[in-house]
Amino acid sequence: MPSSRKPRSPRGAIGKDTWQAEALRVTVFPSPGDPTDPVPLWALAVGEQPVQSVDRPAQGYRQEIGNALQAQFVCTQHPFRIDLVLRPSPPVSPTPGPNTPPPEIKPFETIGAPANVLPSFLEICGKILPFLRPSRRIALGLAVFLESKDNPQLRRRIETIIPELAIDDSYTLNDIALSLNQPTSSHILDNERLNVIRRWNVIQVTMGELASSPPSLPSFQSTVNSQALRFELDISTDALRTQSIPRELISGLLQEFSTIVRNHLKKVAVK
Repeated sequence: MPSSRKPRSPRGAIGKDTWQAEALRVTVFPSPGDPTDPVPLWALAVGEQPVQSVDRPAQGYRQEIGNALQAQFVCTQHPFRIDLVLRPSPPVSPTPGPNTPPPEIKPFETIGAPANVLPSFLEICGKILPFLRPSRRIALGLAVFLESKDNPQLRRRIETIIPELAIDDSYTLNDIALSLNQPTSSHILDNERLNVIRRWNVIQVTMGELASSPPSLPSFQSTVNSQALRFELDISTDALRTQSIPRELISGLLQEFSTIVRNHLKKVAVK
């Protein structure tokens, strides 16, 4: 029976000098064999029914969406892949009226501080995993971003946080993209290989407000430029693994992934 206890709120302090989580993901790849029909998973994790669900039995597809951990929790099942994702909730538009202020539009949406939201996310995922059929591969992914007040500050942070990337003034920020795999060994799976893929890129957003009485062509009354350094981390068991991961080891494996995430976040902490 699903637990009636709701997971605690993962929100932490939000600031431009701290990394913020954009999304978290646990992906499970079931072992080869006859796929089973998708089953409801969302209620197992949260203890109540999702807001929305889509079923396509002929395709072996099911998606459930609802609110959890002050964000949007999405369970998507395909015949040979299951994704559990925590992402920002879509903004709610106020009812229009003569005195209704315009909705606040943020250049970057966050689900909270990664150190706070990751344990809560893994807690609700852990309620689902025992009900899945045997799996031979599992992955944990996260995307975080670090806002900067201007491009010079962003460049300085890149030089400090990513020593592997040598940049000079000939590079524009949009040129910056780096992907590295730094494999390690799993203590849970008898020293089997774990892939630890790091990806870096820059996000630049320009936001504008339309003039109150635009001419024939829309014009912006004011613009605001925002920029952030984006860091993705994807940790997974070896794709060449042929045996199913024992169910009793999955919880420990996810905690091992979580430790790797925390260690990497410490390395890129803002000094």
